Amino acid sequence: MYRLGTSSAVALALGLVVLSGDALAAPSVAPTDHYTIAPGANDTASRLLKGKPWYQGGTLHHSTLAEWSDATDRNRLATAGDWAVRMLSPRQLHRMGLPGIRSYAEALVGCIDDVAEESRSGRQQSSRVAAGCRLTLLSH
Repeated sequence: MYRLGTSSAVALALGLVVLSGDALAAPSVAPTDHYTIAPGANDTASRLLKGKPWYQGGTLHHSTLAEWSDATDRNRLATAGDWAVRMLSPRQLHRMGLPGIRSYAEALVGCIDDVAEESRSGRQQSSRVAAGCRLTLLSH
């Protein structure tokens, strides 16, 4: 089974959001939709991520809550963006658009962060927590 890469799934979903006619148009991301790396961040990370959209670069798909908690805000948001496009239907993605997907991802990050803060061991998989958070977010 082929799995899409981290940013491939988000880009594909975002491409579906801006579907126009029979052609698949690439989404345009305004500069304000980019995440700015804090001063003093790792030079390699800064160079690789500078100017990238918020939804690229997530690496926490198989992390524990302890690893999630130690990760950067940017990594958590990008990973949550990947999960968001897998959790939501194409109709929901289309209706929400890029700003709505980001809001959903931010809410997902907040929910996972809350669970991670309360976790005693930190060994629970963040993806399982994300699945539980999905139910919480859908009920609101």
